[in-house]
Amino acid sequence: MWFTAPIGLVMLFAIFYLLATGKPRANQTYLRESLYRINFDYLPETPLNHGWKLLKEEKSEDVPEFFNVPNDSPISTGLTIKPKGWYGLEHDIVPQALVSNHLKFSAKVASDGRIYARVKVASRDGSFTKDVWLGFFHSDVAKVQALDPKSGEYGLSISGKRIAYGWVSYDISLPDEVNRAMGEQGLVHQQILKIRLRGLMSISAIELYLAERASATIS
Repeated sequence: MWFTAPIGLVMLFAIFYLLATGKPRANQTYLRESLYRINFDYLPETPLNHGWKLLKEEKSEDVPEFFNVPNDSPISTGLTIKPKGWYGLEHDIVPQALVSNHLKFSAKVASDGRIYARVKVASRDGSFTKDVWLGFFHSDVAKVQALDPKSGEYGLSISGKRIAYGWVSYDISLPDEVNRAMGEQGLVHQQILKIRLRGLMSISAIELYLAERASATIS
């Protein structure tokens, strides 16, 4: 039995070596680049003079009223929309921000309020593309509403982080939301084309940014 002690020592040494060195680990980091910001610092001047336009719809009535956010809001500057009927307020995305894959903003949205993103989606090989609307509404319960063939809209719940006085901070990953709505169809996010607002709401400036996975580093 003279060989058991050397073998035991070798095994013990091997265990200590593995614990001390471990396996190399790949750390994933993300690069974040802000590409565009839709501000409301011009209020009380109308947003219709600053890139926003009202849709021409059969349901449209009077132009909604636009105000700065109330004094008790957790942000100092933002847009409050008080509808006088059904409306759609749209903003085109500037060319340099079309590749954005995140929307970041804070908002206080009534039950009828929705924030939309018009996105271009593509098949994974890029051979097919189409434009669709993603309609975001607040809900603490995850929900996905199937495509409405008439409006071309998907409904997607967003929860965000509660701030104060009914305000919620949102950071929407468009690739994730496209995957929720159309992942089973093999479609992925490619571009964001427009933003649309509907319903009673107050909303902060809207930041569009690009988040990309950087090369893995070994540690």
